[in-house]
Amino acid sequence: MILEFDLGNTRAKWRIIDDFSTIQDRGVFLFEEKNLKDKVAEIVTGADKVRLASVRSTDIEREIEAICSSKGVVFFTAKTLKQCAGVVNAYEDPTKMGVDRWLAMVAGFNVAKKPCCVIDCGSAITVDFINPQGLHQGGYIVPGFNTLKKSLFHSTERVYFSLDRQLDSCLPGRDTQQAVNHGSLSMVVSWLNSLCEKFRDDYGEQSGLYLTGGDAELVVNHLSYKAECYPDLVMEGLAYCEQARLEGEV
Repeated sequence: MILEFDLGNTRAKWRIIDDFSTIQDRGVFLFEEKNLKDKVAEIVTGADKVRLASVRSTDIEREIEAICSSKGVVFFTAKTLKQCAGVVNAYEDPTKMGVDRWLAMVAGFNVAKKPCCVIDCGSAITVDFINPQGLHQGGYIVPGFNTLKKSLFHSTERVYFSLDRQLDSCLPGRDTQQAVNHGSLSMVVSWLNSLCEKFRDDYGEQSGLYLTGGDAELVVNHLSYKAECYPDLVMEGLAYCEQARLEGEV
């Protein structure tokens, strides 16, 4: 069995897959949870291999590697590279790009080997474009929904709304809560629609639009363009990157 980790800014996603990439188990935990090391060790038990994608400090990465070593489990951690699995990074210094973003790009292009726009709707919203030859054309990073709402909440007085209420519509709000939630969603969706329109004009209707991240399901329902959600796109990229390294392509 293969255990894959996607360690984000606030939470960790994990899944266990078999040799045919069929998901056998999965879960999520927050980094604030007590006995985090014991929890990771418990999840690792029974795995033959661990693949890791992490934007956290290297401390937790070393801890997971040490746990794997103590249990005789093969360990692979992904790094952002200049080139991997048919994708060429546009960054002059690839180490400046988060590995989660890189893995999503690699997986997105390898889904169908065609031009694609990869949108990750998490703590930040990232958008990246890849041409038919696998060349990364650059991208964008903007605040995610929670960050947008928090910035408004902390920058205004006597404007009351809950940060916990969910976004669900782009219609004009009829109270402050709706105005903030619907306004945030409308702003992001309008921006993404404009990027998708330009992308489709450049690369045609058959190009891929792929969404991942915690808010992907919310956003995809409001886009004007057909897009596909891949909740595990970052973890999907791990296998491509490991295989490329094993084959000496990186």
